[in-house]
Amino acid sequence: MTTSLTSSLQSELLTQWEYGVLYLGASAIISGVVINFADYGQRERVKVAEKHMLVATFFMVLFFLAAFLLARFSVGRLPIQLPLESVVKGSGSVMVLFAAVINIAGRVALGRHWSNQIEILQGHQLVCTWPYNWVRHPLYGSLVIFGVGMGVLACNPLVIGATLALFLPAVHKRAKYEELLLTQTLGDEYRTYQEQTPMLLPRLPEWLSRVARGLVAGLQVWSAWTLTLDVFMFTALLVLCLSFVMERPDFRLAYKFKPLVIILCVGLSWRFSSLSLLLWLPTVSSVMSLFGHCPGTLLVKAIKRRHHGDSYS
Repeated sequence: MTTSLTSSLQSELLTQWEYGVLYLGASAIISGVVINFADYGQRERVKVAEKHMLVATFFMVLFFLAAFLLARFSVGRLPIQLPLESVVKGSGSVMVLFAAVINIAGRVALGRHWSNQIEILQGHQLVCTWPYNWVRHPLYGSLVIFGVGMGVLACNPLVIGATLALFLPAVHKRAKYEELLLTQTLGDEYRTYQEQTPMLLPRLPEWLSRVARGLVAGLQVWSAWTLTLDVFMFTALLVLCLSFVMERPDFRLAYKFKPLVIILCVGLSWRFSSLSLLLWLPTVSSVMSLFGHCPGTLLVKAIKRRHHGDSYS
């Protein structure tokens, strides 16, 4: 029976290798959490401030267990075919492994300051070593990336949507409470750190953001040409993900509204086949973004210019 189970697992990993990557990343993060709890129980600490929240390790484990079950049993999965499926799975696998590396590095850098609940210790110090010089909350941010990566490798927009709509706001709320206590404790040192460092997600430099926008544009060109509406709808989630991590604020703002345009165009194309040309509107916008601007960023620029003009009139 053991031999049969091992053979079945090996066969599964060969045919669905992306779940092997997912298991590897998840195992690394879970091991880090276990080590944190073991270390926390052994060290002496004097707490000067504390805040108990529902959003803690148990909540996070439950969320990712539910997300994994959705992914593993293909609830909400898009029927993407080869070779596109391999590209999507590969992209998600890279995100999962990247998130695991950031999460483990963050736990190592945080050291004795880690706690399940929000705690400020006597002699609390600001941690600024990598990845804390990249983002202020790499543990939370890496889990957001992990959840999105899980959804991408499973070709499952439901998992991506749940991560962005449920998990991201939850950890953002916890991070805000942490920062309130840290600001009260560390004062101007932490305020300066806040001004210089993103909160949860790193900012992709413009050249890398342009590469990511190019991949989305390529996916949209292919799906608009072949009228693969489910794949085109999937790009709405990819665009939304990009809106949180691009370096340029005008693109971050424009790309938060762009998914609505994509959803509208897909809906009209699905309902009225004669309107399928509408798919090329967001596609052309994505291609334009490779040259430094898109209709959304031009609109943001015009609104800012108008606002500044009114303020001086």
